[in-house]
Amino acid sequence: MAKNGLRNNLFTQVKNTKIFLLILILIIFPFGQLLRFHLPSLPVEIKFQPLELLVFIYCGLWVFAKAKRDCFVRYNTGLAMTVKTLFFPEMLVFFLLAAASLLIKIPTLPLNEFIPAFFYLLRLGNFFVFYLALRDFLQEGKKPWQECLIFVGLGVALLALGQYLFLPDTRFLLKLGWDEHYYRAIGSFLDPAFTGLLLVLAFLTLFFKFLRHETRPWWLWLSGLLMIIALVLTFSRTAYLALFCGLAILLAKGKNLKIYLLILLCFLSLIWLAPKPGGEGVNLKRISSFLAKTENYKEVITVIKDHFWLGVGFNTYRYTQRDLSFVTPIKWQSWETSNAAAGADNSFLFVFATTGIFGFLSFLFLWGKILMISFQKKDKGNGLLLFASAAAVLLSANFSNFLFYPWIIFWLDVLLAVFTAES
Repeated sequence: MAKNGLRNNLFTQVKNTKIFLLILILIIFPFGQLLRFHLPSLPVEIKFQPLELLVFIYCGLWVFAKAKRDCFVRYNTGLAMTVKTLFFPEMLVFFLLAAASLLIKIPTLPLNEFIPAFFYLLRLGNFFVFYLALRDFLQEGKKPWQECLIFVGLGVALLALGQYLFLPDTRFLLKLGWDEHYYRAIGSFLDPAFTGLLLVLAFLTLFFKFLRHETRPWWLWLSGLLMIIALVLTFSRTAYLALFCGLAILLAKGKNLKIYLLILLCFLSLIWLAPKPGGEGVNLKRISSFLAKTENYKEVITVIKDHFWLGVGFNTYRYTQRDLSFVTPIKWQSWETSNAAAGADNSFLFVFATTGIFGFLSFLFLWGKILMISFQKKDKGNGLLLFASAAAVLLSANFSNFLFYPWIIFWLDVLLAVFTAES
């Protein structure tokens, strides 16, 4: 009895620690890139995010607790515990192919290039395991996950609006490896496209809750308004497109065309009313970014043709761009300091170029399964929100490397875990 008491006490402490970690993750989430830090003791420069470290600790605690629990169940019943994995086998296959694409490049990669790529591979695996760990936590009982995501999105919106009002000229960030923006809401993620897509995901969650519940408190209306205003001020056409796509899916069922058209009209009116003091960034007819992305696609396709089967190695694309002289130094940026040099402007082409045809096909299969199963269960629980959010992100991923952005992965992990726990 004493041993069982100690074991139960241990499990309780681990559970409380995991809850604390999740709360901490939700608190720091809106601060985005502002919390990024480097470890000076490492032989190479690697950028860390507190979000990633907290997720890693959470996964470690989950693995420890699950191993202990499994041993206890086997000892007392002779049975092994089972978990619903649903999407994890496909995640594991892609992870192994991505790992293989990197490991076979060891003979040709210097240590200072292999280590950063390896850490990014571990980060990907970390988020895949987090999906399982969070699913396990959500199955223990009903959790206010929608409210948590909405408040996180509200935090993103408030920081974006604060930056737009008090620091509208962020062109000085070019010296730190970021794109230069003028009178655009880039928020704590220092990029209007990524900030915009997170606002879209938050608004879709809020709107899903809005449609499913008869009681709609004032804070829900206010949060939605602030998110939409912040989204408009990003002037991100990709985020706008993602919003229209996600809302169309949420409103497709039933006679909701009038609601969709009303939201569309209000949104377009806000865009028309938004201040446009000058500069290319606030011009929605701009073609400079279109031309830059077109050139980027051509470069990635060139890499794919040369490394069709095995790719250049997961997350070694920065060094491939350097070797092929695809990254031209601009002002204070080089291939080493530019944040954009690490990836491509298309997540799918990025996967093809770095992991080869096999990694690419496994990646497509993973997302195809997510879309198919969530669509099949769109009338149950979280299915429709997962389908709408995944479709919005996948559409956006054709214009930037959204599918490997830690905050986007975390958000999708939550939706996938909720969906799996409900299934």
